[in-house]
Amino acid sequence: MTQTHSSALPPVARSIPLYCTNCESERFFKVIAHISNVAAKAKCEVCGRSKTVRSGEMEDSMSEAGADSKAKTKKPRNTDGLKAAAEKRKSQAAEKKAEVSAKKEAEQKAEYNKQYENLRGQIGTGKVQPYGMKNSFSVADAIQHPKYGLGFVTMATPDRIEVAFETGVLPLVHNRA
Repeated sequence: MTQTHSSALPPVARSIPLYCTNCESERFFKVIAHISNVAAKAKCEVCGRSKTVRSGEMEDSMSEAGADSKAKTKKPRNTDGLKAAAEKRKSQAAEKKAEVSAKKEAEQKAEYNKQYENLRGQIGTGKVQPYGMKNSFSVADAIQHPKYGLGFVTMATPDRIEVAFETGVLPLVHNRA
């Protein structure tokens, strides 16, 4: 017994354009079987999803194939809001990082100033020597530098010294003949 198929059904193995709900766009589907006189099984050539298609749907898609398609297509997403939110998060993170960095720097500066004042109290400013490369200095000497001001020697080697000034610790040379 032979089955007669409606002229609206495309032959098996033919590709027809249909809307794929899995891919969310119009794709070519290959007809894999005729289920009845008015329906066929078709498989998406991209994702492999199968669906049953009625002859009315296929006629619509076949007539639209050459013209503008009325099939559902995914609208392009407006990403301006997402981009603005991402930029805002980035700027907030940068501000927070700068704030934390500034706070840490201020704490370190306060700690250094405390140590400097402690050295000033221990060593004193009674015997301040003027700084010169030819002069010799030892640990716990107070020196007056022409550019950096009052400082206290914290480490000494035969040719170099480390001096704690109000602005920070700097290496200097000494004992040059």
